[in-house]
Amino acid sequence: MVTSSASIRLTTTLLLRLLRIRLAQPDDESKLNDDQIQAIPPTAIDEESDVQLIVYLYNVTSSGALNTDRTQYSGTTREKADLSVELRYLVIAFPDAKAENETEGIMFQHELLGKAMQTFYDAETISSEELPGEFQDEGITITLEERDPLELTELWGSFSDPPLHPCASYVVRPVKIPSTQETLLTEVEERDLGVEKGSGGSDGDASDDRLDMG
Repeated sequence: MVTSSASIRLTTTLLLRLLRIRLAQPDDESKLNDDQIQAIPPTAIDEESDVQLIVYLYNVTSSGALNTDRTQYSGTTREKADLSVELRYLVIAFPDAKAENETEGIMFQHELLGKAMQTFYDAETISSEELPGEFQDEGITITLEERDPLELTELWGSFSDPPLHPCASYVVRPVKIPSTQETLLTEVEERDLGVEKGSGGSDGDASDDRLDMG
């Protein structure tokens, strides 16, 4: 099974690449450039920042039922199964500070967030064949989550300065993190169960070989 210890980083890179392919064109002034789409926290954006769209990883949780089978076998080795996780991201658009007026800057922000959501909607399911070779051999999904507005407000409140901006929450799953534990299997020739045979019976009495269940 192909998995990578850098799977979280690869997932974030994949999201950035999807957005940059769709929304960034260096030769087109009407579109963004790659540097304007970044994986940074909202606190990194200030009045002098040129970044317009960010993908921010804010939560990592277990994929539940996918982690019930903890052991897998490969040839002569026994391996601890991959850890399956779900990654939650905020996709946040920012107003265009270079717009003619504040309204135009905000309209740009709203349009940009819509285009980012459109990008992830079109790429909602990515098969293993479409993932980078070093990623994993199981596909992933990118799903828009319904979040309680109060929950998002509280999340924003955990940041020190930035005002609340329009954002969308996405969950990417399953992302596999491999274990480094593996054990070489050896053939067991004899097992000592520590059970003594009864001393009173004959060698041919099958009851002498039974465990005492009384």
